[in-house]
Amino acid sequence: SPAYIFIKDLEGRYIVSGDKFTAKVGWPKGYLLGKTDDEIFPKPVADILKSNDRKVINAGKAISVKESFSLADQEITNISVKFPLFDTQGKITGVAGIATDISELVQAENKLKDASKILEQQVHERTKELSEEIEVRQRTELELQKILSSSPVGVCISEKESGALSFANKSICDLLDTTKEELISSSTLPFWRKSSYRDEMLSEFNETGGAGPKEIKLHRKNGQSKWVSLSWTKLTVGNKEKIVSWLYDISQIKEAETLFKSSQEQLEKRVALRTSELESEIEDRRKIEDALRESEAKFKASANSASDWFWGMDQTYRFNSFSERMEEITGINPKDLLGSHSWKALTTNLKKEQWDKYKSELINTKPFRDFKFDVVRKDGSVLPVSISGIPIFDDLGFFKGYRGAGRDISQELIAEEEAKKLEQQLQQSQKMEAIGQLTGGVAHDFNNILAIILGNLDLVNDEISEESSLHSFIKAIEGSALRGAQLTQRLLAYSRKQALHPQKADLDELAGGILELMERLLSEAITLHYNPSKKLQPVFADSSQIENALMNLCINSSDAMPNGGDLFIKTGNLTVTETNVQDYPDLKEGQYSWLSVRDTGSGMDATTLNHAFEPFFTTKEIGKGTGLGLSMIFGFAKQSNGTILIERELG
Repeated sequence: SPAYIFIKDLEGRYIVSGDKFTAKVGWPKGYLLGKTDDEIFPKPVADILKSNDRKVINAGKAISVKESFSLADQEITNISVKFPLFDTQGKITGVAGIATDISELVQAENKLKDASKILEQQVHERTKELSEEIEVRQRTELELQKILSSSPVGVCISEKESGALSFANKSICDLLDTTKEELISSSTLPFWRKSSYRDEMLSEFNETGGAGPKEIKLHRKNGQSKWVSLSWTKLTVGNKEKIVSWLYDISQIKEAETLFKSSQEQLEKRVALRTSELESEIEDRRKIEDALRESEAKFKASANSASDWFWGMDQTYRFNSFSERMEEITGINPKDLLGSHSWKALTTNLKKEQWDKYKSELINTKPFRDFKFDVVRKDGSVLPVSISGIPIFDDLGFFKGYRGAGRDISQELIAEEEAKKLEQQLQQSQKMEAIGQLTGGVAHDFNNILAIILGNLDLVNDEISEESSLHSFIKAIEGSALRGAQLTQRLLAYSRKQALHPQKADLDELAGGILELMERLLSEAITLHYNPSKKLQPVFADSSQIENALMNLCINSSDAMPNGGDLFIKTGNLTVTETNVQDYPDLKEGQYSWLSVRDTGSGMDATTLNHAFEPFFTTKEIGKGTGLGLSMIFGFAKQSNGTILIERELG
């Protein structure tokens, strides 16, 4: 059959299916069997098919519907007749259907020829083996007759020579305006307008085992003529060849062709008339086209020399053009995007709601600017881009698509990130500078006050003997004043106003000397690791302050590891150049030596890191730390033309 024939049970599963439909869409033979429409087709297609099945079951009779849908990159339109199947008690047992693809009728019939040849060969080879299955075959043939009887396509079986009919369905009876009883055992010969038509088809049938489809006119019983598309298939019954005829009414198609031919003739007359009117306009149009080509050439040259790329969309929002710079800038082949929607063809970091907002602007034909997103290219690299576009309308105001430009914003984002980083560094530097100035001023004034207190205490000591009851009070005041003086020295160290005694020094020697002392001071649960550079360049700084800084850092690390851990001391050289100076904003280009202290302690969070160098800031319990250790090291490093950097990982 050139049509698609199938049977479904009441659960919607295919229990019988022809091969035509699966062959058309590229599916394997028998793919539909045992499956439902929901398991086979996309939801919109499945909904159409199931809806029509329900109509058949609810009505309890055949319906004729037109089913159109897209499948396997094909537009499929079927004229389908669906009808219920009943058991012997009249209960509906399933739904059968016959669907005819009008647009591909010739292709379907050619496939029918091939299928018929294969079927004939298989039947011939297995005739002897199937003798015990005659009863099953008879039932099968009966079911086939039921299906063919309800087909909207006219079907009959006739003798090859005489044309005598042994089977005819209702559709062919209606087509020929006769009854089934009148057709059976009669001949088809009277229905041919010219016997030569039948002779031609018979000759083709004898050579190939099939004939047609051919468009012919047949006589009806009422004397009228009817245009049909006729195809023949060979059927062998009891070693005798018979003809299965398939007749499809194409009268309406012929009427449409006649109408189209008439319309075409009128159109040709109008075209001829209009052509004569347009002869005077050809030269002007040629000039306009030349100017347009010149303009397009200039635009193309401009587009290919620009730092951006240009793109275009049609009225369905699919890409239809890209400038040559597109692939050069992005590394994406424009051929991979042409004909596709941007939200389907591009792999990006955008979420669904962001795409929905973008699609909403397109659908509402609004211009958009700087729509930013990251594109993931085939090699896995990420390219940040920004696109802008405006809608295009023709002279009548109809929307024709979009034109726009795109640009690589990776350098722009890097510049923004660098600017943000520099701004944060500047803010931190200004904050520390302001705190340093305040601290230095307070420490200097406080130091002057302490000098007066200590001076007067010396005078009092000269007047009071050690046996005096006031002597212990004087000593307490003196001790507090001296501790205050030490505090001012630490504050002056932070504000970079302490008196230093710089000299040429070796960091490895200083660190090695102080670590011998530190090993005795540290907990036994802490393992000390020292890795000197051995090729270290000497520094010009206050040696005692370097030792003091190293001790402070080691004590901080020890406090961060109450349950033990590892403490690593290292030294090394550093060359600051224009390529890495941005990593060391406090240093000028030149040669430096460095000392690092690393521990496996608890680390510090971002808030603690932000305030780590501020005087009196501490995370230790009251009485266990002054919060001046890191601030003193900070001031000493700055005053010695160096810097201090912290890297931390919480936990």
